Amino acid sequence: MESSINQTNLFKRLNFFQKIKDLDEQCQIQEEQHSSNAAPTWQLEKKILYWTYLGHKRLGSPLKSKVHFENPNFAAEDHSKLVDFLITSGEINAIKGRGKTTLNNLEQKGFCEKTDGPKECGPDEMCYIITKDGLEMGAALWEFCTINGDNNLKLHWRYRFGYFLMLLSIYLIYIFAVCLLIFEVLQKINMQSHLALLSNSIASRFSPEHQIIIDQVPAILKDIYIGSGILTTAFLVIGMVFTIRYPGFSKRRITKINETRNLIRSTWGKK
Repeated sequence: MESSINQTNLFKRLNFFQKIKDLDEQCQIQEEQHSSNAAPTWQLEKKILYWTYLGHKRLGSPLKSKVHFENPNFAAEDHSKLVDFLITSGEINAIKGRGKTTLNNLEQKGFCEKTDGPKECGPDEMCYIITKDGLEMGAALWEFCTINGDNNLKLHWRYRFGYFLMLLSIYLIYIFAVCLLIFEVLQKINMQSHLALLSNSIASRFSPEHQIIIDQVPAILKDIYIGSGILTTAFLVIGMVFTIRYPGFSKRRITKINETRNLIRSTWGKK
């Protein structure tokens, strides 16, 4: 099962980035409006998916709602799993009794699915297998997100800026295509002669200034056509530069994760 995102598949990477951005914005709105018993779980969901990129080595091994998330005693081995997920002691009240809800939300988003296969999944235990979409989202989170001061995953400014330019270049492509279409249509209907007749008619009825404006229509369309093409290329190239993986990316990311886990482990009272 492939869990990485092809670096050359621009539209797939852009789709994952936009999906993360949309879910982040949705979660922020929900956090502002939620009641005490209905807090959103996306921040916890992100951490589970983020973990899958390097931590989920046995892809057929399930996540268990009770053992991993709902054990009221939270023994040392459970602490270890929570630390792997980058879940802090301050988040424990949010996760207690809500592990099934968190995993159900992941299932509804298509990132995991329930399974009754493994023997360790008892009658009262809910087991979930991470799907291919979940693994790919985990790979996207691994690349696009950084760990902030609150130990939450946030989209890195570099990717925000780069993909903003790429989205802008896509809109410019639409403008480029529309201008090209209009230019081609006007050429086929003998644009110059029609515009000359129109400008002479306007000048005779109104003023010469209007004739000058009409005469400039072909040049204006051509400038928009050329300008949108140049801007599209420039924004696309700059965007790709900002979103490409730089040398040492994975090593620096792993170092940051280990530092965060050590910090979280200390908050759990573990040495």
